[in-house]
Amino acid sequence: MTPIGEHEVVVTPDFNVAKAFIEALGADHLSTAFQNSLWLEGCIKMLAQPRGITPLFCMVRNPEGRALLLLPLCLRKKRSRRIIEGVDLGVSDYIAPVMASCFVPTPSEWTQLWQRIVAALPRHDVLRLTKVPPSVGNRPNPLTWVSDCRVLELQAHGVAISTPWETCALRIFSKSRREKFRKSWRKLAEFGELHFRCVTDPTEMTGLFEQLVAQRLHRFASLQRNDPLRDPNRLNFYRSLVANGAHAGFVRLLLIEIDGRPVAMQFGVCHGNAFHLLIPTFFDGPWAHLGPGMLLSARTMQWAAENGFTYFDFTIGNESYKARLGAVAHDLHEIVVAGSWRGMPTLAAVGLKAWIKRRPLLLSIVRKCSRWSISPSRWHPRD
Repeated sequence: MTPIGEHEVVVTPDFNVAKAFIEALGADHLSTAFQNSLWLEGCIKMLAQPRGITPLFCMVRNPEGRALLLLPLCLRKKRSRRIIEGVDLGVSDYIAPVMASCFVPTPSEWTQLWQRIVAALPRHDVLRLTKVPPSVGNRPNPLTWVSDCRVLELQAHGVAISTPWETCALRIFSKSRREKFRKSWRKLAEFGELHFRCVTDPTEMTGLFEQLVAQRLHRFASLQRNDPLRDPNRLNFYRSLVANGAHAGFVRLLLIEIDGRPVAMQFGVCHGNAFHLLIPTFFDGPWAHLGPGMLLSARTMQWAAENGFTYFDFTIGNESYKARLGAVAHDLHEIVVAGSWRGMPTLAAVGLKAWIKRRPLLLSIVRKCSRWSISPSRWHPRD
């Protein structure tokens, strides 16, 4: 590898430049689904721009001009502070770089490059990257090598899948869980003609997605819970993702229906060898006690395995239902660096939270007194 000191580090707010750079990284580049060009474009147009948030795409090239790495960031202002963070904006579950397959730095080389990346960023008070996964594709995520990186309590969950599905199901689900699925499917079929479908047509997906949204809003309102889809900017982001991602094969909507009527739906994205489940819901009816959401999750896992995916990602959140579906927890990380004295309170607050979380008794007291939530609410199917 060419010495890091000779690499070019450039930061641009222009998404079109960043998109061309991602293409220059090569078809075999490494990224998570949440740094896919379609995802980033929706984030910038539907979430960043309406809120006055400035995108910052940090690009690294070698002296010969070969594209090596792109780190998508954004700059927002909160009161008097200037905060640089990953392109999360309330929808992205993982923050990671996009890397060329030939880019394989050592931890020491990455440390040098990270210093140059930080130096190239515009003036800021806080640099905060949260929900950093341990790997990108089949490689370690170099962001986890940053000295200021720490483990979050929030975790991601997923499970390896394979074919033949019958053998995989024996590994993933307990005997009692498999029996419960069989019994529930049989009882669900008593309500009418039962079908599982994967929707790929953009027009049909658009209509069904609106049904999904309406059901979620109704359900969350009845539970007196806030649904993230009540945010019009966030809802428009997902709508744009449906409109632009269906043709590309990036987004998929899967459902169980009885006599043509949806019983449960799941919306997710396909990236590399993984299917990422993002928005599940189920519809009210006499079948609700049969756990149609869990049934659809299991059936979607089978669909994913039979369509060549080797990993089913339930993404972030520590909900218990994921373990019942065989998911394994994976640590996520966070980087917080103060860029000025204005960022010191944020750094101190993060350090205090981390210190409290390492003391279970104190953490339980804090939770009881302040109802402090350390994990974002996450959509999940009914068991």
